[in-house]
Amino acid sequence: MLKKLVSFIKNIKIRFMPNFKSNPIICLRELKQYRKKLPKFSGKSNYRIHFLRLFKLDLLRNFTFKISWSSLATQATITMALICVMPLSIIGWYFTNQTMESLTQAAIDKNNKVVDRIASDIGANIQSKKNFLMVTSSTSSIRGMQKEGLENYLTQVKPYYGGNEALFVARTDGNQIFRTDNKALVNIMDRDYFQKALQGTVNFSDPVHSKVTNEMTIIASVPIVGADNKVQGILGANLSMQNVNNLVEQILSQNPGYSITILNKNRVPIFYQSDSSAVTESKQLDEEYYKEAVEKQSGNTMGIFRNQDYFISYRPIANTDWIAISTYPKKEALQSAFDMVENSTKIIFLMIMILLISGLFVIRRSLAPLQELAEGADIVAQGDLTHTMGHYRHDELGHVAMAFNSMTLSLRNIVQSVKQSSALVLESTNTVAATSEQSRVGSIQVSQSVADIAEKIGHQGKDTKTTEELLQKLVNISVNVSESIQQTAASTNECSTASAQGQQVINETVVKMQNIKSLVADTAKTVEVLGESTKEIGTITGVITEIAKQTNLLALNAAIEAARAGEAGRGFAVVADEVRKLAEQSAKATKNISAIINRIQSESSGAFTAMQQSFANVEQGVEIAQTSGAAFEKIVAGIGHVQEQANTIIVETENQVHLCREAMQAVANISTLAAHNTSGAQEIAAVCEQQAASAQDITSSTEKLQEMSYKLENLVMQFKV
Repeated sequence: MLKKLVSFIKNIKIRFMPNFKSNPIICLRELKQYRKKLPKFSGKSNYRIHFLRLFKLDLLRNFTFKISWSSLATQATITMALICVMPLSIIGWYFTNQTMESLTQAAIDKNNKVVDRIASDIGANIQSKKNFLMVTSSTSSIRGMQKEGLENYLTQVKPYYGGNEALFVARTDGNQIFRTDNKALVNIMDRDYFQKALQGTVNFSDPVHSKVTNEMTIIASVPIVGADNKVQGILGANLSMQNVNNLVEQILSQNPGYSITILNKNRVPIFYQSDSSAVTESKQLDEEYYKEAVEKQSGNTMGIFRNQDYFISYRPIANTDWIAISTYPKKEALQSAFDMVENSTKIIFLMIMILLISGLFVIRRSLAPLQELAEGADIVAQGDLTHTMGHYRHDELGHVAMAFNSMTLSLRNIVQSVKQSSALVLESTNTVAATSEQSRVGSIQVSQSVADIAEKIGHQGKDTKTTEELLQKLVNISVNVSESIQQTAASTNECSTASAQGQQVINETVVKMQNIKSLVADTAKTVEVLGESTKEIGTITGVITEIAKQTNLLALNAAIEAARAGEAGRGFAVVADEVRKLAEQSAKATKNISAIINRIQSESSGAFTAMQQSFANVEQGVEIAQTSGAAFEKIVAGIGHVQEQANTIIVETENQVHLCREAMQAVANISTLAAHNTSGAQEIAAVCEQQAASAQDITSSTEKLQEMSYKLENLVMQFKV
């Protein structure tokens, strides 16, 4: 049975496969009609369905998944899919973003409402407790601080306070006087709320362990003021934590998913839904959003708790330093948006697949004639120019088929013409080859003769060129000699001028030296006179020194005589002492003058000796200057003679340069003529060589043309016309 099924499938594939690529939809439609003719194998009709499924899968496998990324169909399908997908993606992203923003704002608003209600309800409850306690503490029964009056009054008002929360009164020493729950009286002196109440403050404590029940409770306390306006006790009330919990849980039951935290200004929780032990242990909460809530009192923020993002809203609770905080998971708030994104992604992906599959089928069907054109082009490329395309379509592809047929017809005509022309070309190339060979041989002979002539003329030109170069070197040497002599003449002129100036300077030097000689002689005489004068001054200072010594002796004798005279000679003794001092000063002054005169005499003697040496040197300088002047006169005369000889040499070298240039010009003319002759001969030889080369090229070209003609004939024979 399996063999029959396989054989039947092969027959069906042979019948339908050739037309499936060009018209797959029509082929599948015919296949459905043909299904009724399928045989029944062993009476089981379900084989028909099984066979048809196998055959469809085989066809789709051979057709659908043979995708070439470079084909027009694939590119067009991808382009169409992108054009459709991009707007859908952008629109989906925009609406998703708007939805997420709306849901985010709605979640924040709902969170604000929840925390507002928590803060409002707890604040209202505390305000009512506060009002009750303040009114109660101001009554005369309470202010009297008598146990009977307190018991009667508090028992009457207890129902108005509500619940089973106890009221109590305590004195200023902390001892309780009365409790409405009739439990043991305790001392509350150490409680913070008691101390604040004694200071006249109405306050609500943080959760504390009750000394009576040992349960967590909040204590409200107000001062009891006596007639003298002094605090004489406090009125307190227990606020059960259970009542606060019930109030919060009632609100949470109406708003599932939210989490509530109530904490004081020290971030110690009063109600902590996530961890009730933190309330019992008075554990400080360190999360950043709790710090922000305590600092800002009211607002919104985002926070991370247990690796999950939360919307956070916080509000202050009136009449307390408490903060109510509400949190809501961001994931739950935006879950609908996430679901929408997921569904949109699935829908877009499904649309992409539908567009790709449908577009691939439609485009391949539309471009099927292009495949026929490609196959026809392959046939023509293989050399069959008799192949034509059917142009039953009336669109652009039909026009392309008609143009393809016209092109094939033109190629067929061209190939036939080429066949005819190739024979003529082959015959002509044979004739041209023989003629070009004869021309090449003659050109080679002419080229050799002209080359010999050009070589001889070239040797002559080289000799002439050598002569011209030698003359040019001679001219250059003569020019260099002339320039050197001119430079020598110029240098001689400069030396003559410098010598004349030097002779004049030496003459002036001789005159100046004569003047210096006279001045030195006068100065020597002056120094000699100065020495004589200093000797006379030395003699005078010696006399003054002797006088000073005598005066000093006289003053000493006068002082001795005055001392002998006693009181009567005291005045004379003073005068004698002054005279003695003057004599000593005169002696010192004359000693200094003698030292100065000795130095002057010594320096005058040295100056006189130096003047004598200078006088001798000046005389030698005068003699040398006179000798130099005579030498400069001889130098000036010699330079004048050299200058005359240099001028004569300049004239002669200029004549020599002129004659050399005329000879060089004549040789240059000869060289030019020889060069022209050589160039002409070379041009003739080059033309002959070019002609021979051209003949060789013609021969080579004709040979190649013959070869190409044979190849062209062979190629043309490959075409079927």
